[in-house]
Amino acid sequence: ISPTSLTNEWLDYWLETIKKPSIQLKTYEKYEGFIRNNINPFIGCTPLNKVSIAQVQQLLVSLLTSGGEKRKGLAPRTVNATRMMLKTAFSDAVNFDLLQKNPVLATKAMSMNPTTINILTPDEAKKLISVALKSGYFPWITLILALETGMRIGEIFGLQWSNIDLENRKLRVDKTVVTTRHGDIIKDSGKNKFSKRSIPLAPHTVDSLKKYRKWQLEASIMLGAEYSKSDWVLSNANGSPYSPNYFSSHMFKDLLKEAGIDRNVRFHDLRHTHATWLLEKGVNVKVVSERL
Repeated sequence: ISPTSLTNEWLDYWLETIKKPSIQLKTYEKYEGFIRNNINPFIGCTPLNKVSIAQVQQLLVSLLTSGGEKRKGLAPRTVNATRMMLKTAFSDAVNFDLLQKNPVLATKAMSMNPTTINILTPDEAKKLISVALKSGYFPWITLILALETGMRIGEIFGLQWSNIDLENRKLRVDKTVVTTRHGDIIKDSGKNKFSKRSIPLAPHTVDSLKKYRKWQLEASIMLGAEYSKSDWVLSNANGSPYSPNYFSSHMFKDLLKEAGIDRNVRFHDLRHTHATWLLEKGVNVKVVSERL
């Protein structure tokens, strides 16, 4: 790699040699997609030391207006995430004495509208849970856990029965399931240092878990040898956890439609709903924060 190397050569080297050893697989896949889809088609064949501020700014504008597979433009958040990654890659090029200055630093990020947070009303939540129960115990308990504990979807799907103390009404969050292009992977819960935590359970949540556990055991008896015994709360017939990505992108959207709720509601909004309900009941902000 030299200052006259093509930009795509430097980015490949940067991703594989410098970044890959220190980032999560999900982040690696995101960066690889940014490079392949968002950057290389525009400046990939430009020598590294010839990339200008104007070129990078035009790249960002082009991504906003005509980026993506259907050329309908990417969301400002995605464009800005691409810019941040490129800024880091070019900063490392400066550190490696391949560039005198980083052209991305002088570019302007795209303006973004705040992400809309959708809070369900108690009636909407009740309707959604009712619809889910008609579909089965699996979607039903998933929504119960989301609305009554505030857990992230990956944490819910990474929950094991050994983490749940029904007698003392509490559960322990210590794993999360992450969807990648290589499939679902299970890892320690680590979005931040507070992610591993204990959550007190309401009596209704405990009763729901007991009912679900009873159904799960009955299902395992019915399936017999075809059912692989597992400690996962949300396990499929072969004993592995269900995919959180499939649930949030497909099953959850179908449940919203059937319940007559805006399909733009995200599964993550259930976490916000849980927090809002607690605050409205007068629960201390610090308690809510620690619970989440």
